[in-house]
Amino acid sequence: MVHLAIHLPREAILGGPVQYRWMYPIERLLGILKGLVSNKAHPEGSIAEAYISKECTTFCSMYLNGVETVFNREERNDDGGECGPGFPIFTQNVRPFGLITREPDVPVNQVEQAHWFVLLNSSEVDQYREEHKNLLQIENAANILSRQRKEFPKWFKHSMTQLRNQQSAEATDELWSLAIGPLPIVKLYSACISNGIRFHTIERDSRRKTQNSGLVVEGDHNEQSTNFYGHLCKVWELSYLFEHRVVLFQCEWFNTDTSGNKTFRVDANCTAIDVRSRWYKNDPFVFPSQVQQVFYISDTTESHGNWKIVQRFQHRGIWDVPEMDLEVDDSVETHVLNHAFQQDESNNVVPILVEDSTATPLDRLGLDTEIIPPELVLQSHGREQVGGSDDEGFICDEEDESVDEESDEEEEEMISTDSETDPDID
Repeated sequence: MVHLAIHLPREAILGGPVQYRWMYPIERLLGILKGLVSNKAHPEGSIAEAYISKECTTFCSMYLNGVETVFNREERNDDGGECGPGFPIFTQNVRPFGLITREPDVPVNQVEQAHWFVLLNSSEVDQYREEHKNLLQIENAANILSRQRKEFPKWFKHSMTQLRNQQSAEATDELWSLAIGPLPIVKLYSACISNGIRFHTIERDSRRKTQNSGLVVEGDHNEQSTNFYGHLCKVWELSYLFEHRVVLFQCEWFNTDTSGNKTFRVDANCTAIDVRSRWYKNDPFVFPSQVQQVFYISDTTESHGNWKIVQRFQHRGIWDVPEMDLEVDDSVETHVLNHAFQQDESNNVVPILVEDSTATPLDRLGLDTEIIPPELVLQSHGREQVGGSDDEGFICDEEDESVDEESDEEEEEMISTDSETDPDID
């Protein structure tokens, strides 16, 4: 196996992706067909009969209602499907599960952090947050962000309460529930499924051989875009009025600051992190839709086990295809372009422009096309067209049949004469 690993990179360079050239699907099919043999005296018949029966069963199962089949069975990582209309913050495609604990004694500062994160990431609250920011600038322009983080929830609650008392249409049920804030009792889960991806807490992963707690989210640090790597600690479910709920991930972030940091290393081949250091401890919450799942593999180049290699991957059955808009000038004749997508070495989806085959000329460049008369085509095959026939595509083969009959008679006469003159035949 060690010798095989040496040849695999060169084989991948010469042959390309293995799924287009390996024999595993064929061998697996042969194993399935071998298992269908019930009568060893007639293996072909057993395989054909079993295969036809399976095809009939599969075809009929596509039209069964109320019966669970492979076509209408729910996916293993089902997130509950799309929710009804409303604020996106209240219509998340998430399904928390696992150990449910209701914590009435959650620290007040953590609940305030979670509520501020919800208000900060709700587009419906942007106009009220901007209004409050202008009021703070009139009073004092110093430390506006920190002051707004402390004062905005109370101001927003007071404003919505006044509008609600005035029976204003602006104070909808969703805005009113956001302004009031979450209920004091918080539900905590150990796992969650979001957008078809399964996430586990680090505590749940510690009791399993699989790993589903690693994640990465893109954010801003010092007005620069950076990737925050970490793991999931808890799955929060905040309950609001009118039976609204918001699911949050409480995470721990590894220190990946590139400015003079010795706990984060990035090169052309891999990304390594020292998992002992932490970062952004006062900002642990994210939405499940904001994160991507990653794996952390032990770095074998280090003597101690504190360094981990980040492994990104693409989930099976989940496609991340970017939307592209091409501006086409109608005044100029252009070829029709189709979009194909492939992944580069950094696991990013890269669009490729593929020229349509229908727009490509099939004749040779630099040569004039020549139309060959049908008479020349018939003469090249040694056949003549029947005179007086309206069907130009009908070819007479009577002469060929007569020639074949005469050649057969001559062959039979030669065989008979040879048998008479042969002295060895009794």
